Amino acid sequence: MLTQVVKKAATPLCAAASRCYGASRVVRAPAPENVALFVCDLQDTFLPHIAPMPRVVKTTKAMMRIAKVLGMPISVTEQLPFKPTVEELRALYTPGPDGAAPELEVAFSTKSTFSMVKEPEMAARLLPARASAVIMTGIEGHVCIAQTTRDLLAADKDVYLLVDAIASTNAHACAVALQQLQHAGAVLTTTEDLVFELMGSAKHSGFKDVIKIIKELKRELAELDKPTETVTAKL
Repeated sequence: MLTQVVKKAATPLCAAASRCYGASRVVRAPAPENVALFVCDLQDTFLPHIAPMPRVVKTTKAMMRIAKVLGMPISVTEQLPFKPTVEELRALYTPGPDGAAPELEVAFSTKSTFSMVKEPEMAARLLPARASAVIMTGIEGHVCIAQTTRDLLAADKDVYLLVDAIASTNAHACAVALQQLQHAGAVLTTTEDLVFELMGSAKHSGFKDVIKIIKELKRELAELDKPTETVTAKL
């Protein structure tokens, strides 16, 4: 007897959340020239433990490419002592085997603290002086993302949390943390929502390139969403 098991790809935490401004502070309208992208700890170690992580990685990859189009600096961290950043992202900023220049330039740092900006030296390396706002992607939402966001808010930075590019090993704790961060003044948003706000108009010089990246992301996410079938024989 054949038993068919159908599995669907996991969806990111809070993927259906709409954009909502934090209630306790005034958030300035984002402009690409004043915004930095933070990519927090998307490392191989966590792949087996976070069901939505493949979607988070692909969404973050798209956001990194969009950041380049819009001229926004990118900062990437890895939490010690875990494995390196997943290859799909690492390949974007690592020189090729023939010495070819990488697709993206990033500021990179390993860290022992959970916050990306707790240590002054690391904060100076990762956070450009001109940045008045930071877009956060990565893991874990209730630990490193949360602590980094609180430190950035304390430094009077606007923080945009991409809910479709943030996840955690503990989905409930992550949801609670995002709610707390929203109340503290962070903005919960989605990648596509924020990207169109950053451009502001279809006349933006990067509009066509950004649309191509978004379309590619949608195709990749659709592939992840396709049901997978496993067939087992029952004797």
